[in-house]
Amino acid sequence: MLVELLKLFICEASAARLLREVRWAEGIRCPYCGSEAITRWALYRYVYQRYRCKVCFRGSWKKDMLPIIILVERRGVERYIPSTDVEKRTIEKIVSRHLKPGSRIYTDGFISYITPQSLGFEHEWVKHSIGEYARGEVHINYCESRASILKPWLAVHRGVSKDNLDLYLSFFYLQMITSQLPTLQKIKLIVKA
Repeated sequence: MLVELLKLFICEASAARLLREVRWAEGIRCPYCGSEAITRWALYRYVYQRYRCKVCFRGSWKKDMLPIIILVERRGVERYIPSTDVEKRTIEKIVSRHLKPGSRIYTDGFISYITPQSLGFEHEWVKHSIGEYARGEVHINYCESRASILKPWLAVHRGVSKDNLDLYLSFFYLQMITSQLPTLQKIKLIVKA
């Protein structure tokens, strides 16, 4: 039996192929929601390929990460809001809670971000999927730059509890707004808060 097993797993790739055949015998689908709407995640050799679900946005490496909604007012306030999901209703609640009716909103073309005019917001978006990243005033560069700073900043903390994520985000924002201030001014601002 051991000899047969060794013949079967003659190399790492053949073992990975067998595991792939067993794991995805009925086709590749999300282990969390069962959806077949999946996409390849990162560049790996075929037998080691990782996947991400387009429906629940989960992948094998991302079991417990909460989405963070970033609202950046141009030349103004920034908000970092942990969310339970990125469903359209959830996004609409967050936007309605944090923005004044009549505000102009710029987003990318993600379907959940498209808010109905009935909520009282002017909404325009760019479509990254077709290579559009800016169209005059319409861009989300501020949010994307904050996200690119936030992600490694959170990674340094190695495992932020979901219960404390809002505190970490508040501290991150405090660091962002005080980064250019002299030390004494930073201390005064922190004590005042």
